[in-house]
This record gives sequence, structure tokens and C-alpha cells, in this order.
Amino acid sequence: MTKLRQVAAAAAILGALASPAHAELISNGGFESGSTAGWTFTGGDSDVVSTAPFFLGGVGGFGFLPGGHGGFAALLATQEFVTGSALSQTFLTTPGGTYTLQFDFGAFGNAQAISVSLSNSSLGSFVLTDPTGTHNNALLFSHYAYAFTATGASSTLTIADTGLNVSSALVVLDNISVVPAPGGLALLAFGLAALGLRRRRG
Repeated sequence: MTKLRQVAAAAAILGALASPAHAELISNGGFESGSTAGWTFTGGDSDVVSTAPFFLGGVGGFGFLPGGHGGFAALLATQEFVTGSALSQTFLTTPGGTYTLQFDFGAFGNAQAISVSLSNSSLGSFVLTDPTGTHNNALLFSHYAYAFTATGASSTLTIADTGLNVSSALVVLDNISVVPAPGGLALLAFGLAALGLRRRRG
């Protein structure tokens, strides 16, 4: 294979890896399956619901999700005075590889908080509070993005309701994503091209 062809092959590999179908490590991150597929839900107080509109039976009232959130989202703390619900998913990583975690988090009703934990990573655990809770039809999301380095062959993402408010409040999550950082994809493509060159010379 000529050097030109090797470069072209590396570019093709990079393009394939960079596409959402190949780069995304989270399964059903937008909950568009309409189910909990790919996720482990614990605490008995969580669900995946249709977004337009949904009736919040435990909280009371109706909510609509804004554009860009498809037809479904995940709810935690769907009943009043019940806490500890969580969702989690394990995905494969490369030790030393860099990744980006992103998700949308909103509170319906009163302000609400979540704890986010990512095992085998430089990110560790932290707590987020969404003060924009509302009982009207304008359910507001905030978008969060974090870079991290993997320290193991797999990581487990866990997002849990902290019970900041147990009356008239719930957590809404959507568009959860983990993808390799662009530099990591380019390095992998370069390494594959270099491997092909070494085999040719050998």
C-alpha cells in the first residue's frame, strides 16, 4: 500500500470512528427507545416517559419538554417524599484515553439536585443543583459537559436523585452521552496507519 493510500485509509478510519454511530459509548442515552433499555434503574422511583405532554401524577400538573429532546426522557423522584432513585450504565473505555461526558438535567416543580458518579475516571463524583424548577409548561434544561480521563477498562456512570426536595419536585434527564475526545480518535487512526506501514516494510 502506498503512503497516499495509507493516509486515505487512516482518514477513512477516523471518519468512521468520529461518526455518532461509532463514537457514542452510551446506549439509549436519549431514551428514544421509549424504555429503560441499556440502563439499570434502582430505587423504584424512576421511569422513562413520553415528553409531549406528560402528566406528573406524583407531583401534579402537566409538563412539556422543549425542542431537541425527542419523544422521551428519564424521570427520577417521580413520587413525592420518595428519594434515592438512580440510573446507571457501564461502558468500555481505554485506560489513559480522554472522553467527554454530556447530559441535560432539569427540575420540574421545586429546585432539585443530583449526584453524578463516574467510576474508574478522573471525574469522580460531584453534585449538581438545578434552581430553575417550575410548575408551568416551560420545563427548562441546563446542558452539562465534562472532560475526563479513563483509569480502567470500563466505567460506570451513575446519576442519582439526592433528595434535595421531596415535595413537588422531580429530576428530568435526557441526551446522556459519552464520546472519545477528538484527539483520541486521531491518535487511534494514526496508530492504525502506522501499523499498516510497519507490516508492509516487514
